[in-house]
Amino acid sequence: MLHALSIWVLVAGFLGVGLFNAIGTPATQNDFVRWGYPPWWCRSTGGLELGCAILIALSGSREVGLILGIIIIVDGVSERQFGNRCFATSTTTSGWFRPHFASFMAASGRK
Repeated sequence: MLHALSIWVLVAGFLGVGLFNAIGTPATQNDFVRWGYPPWWCRSTGGLELGCAILIALSGSREVGLILGIIIIVDGVSERQFGNRCFATSTTTSGWFRPHFASFMAASGRK
């Protein structure tokens, strides 16, 4: 049950933040500009996050979704904490890292 719950927590989290980034409020666009990206880049990031949520929700592609989610979160943390761009995207999800990391571990079935 914890396994299924952690999967749906991740799906809900990526759907929420993906929609927020895909909508691209002025504040979100300003954050991306401040990080050195064009204003529309938040929509690309939101699309990746929405895709990640869909991949995690589907059991056949769950591992790919988890890997993509890890890349998105690590890049977001790197951007917010160190000012680095380490992958092709950047997100505003750094505050989500700790709870999502535990969910990733539970969803992957690894201890």
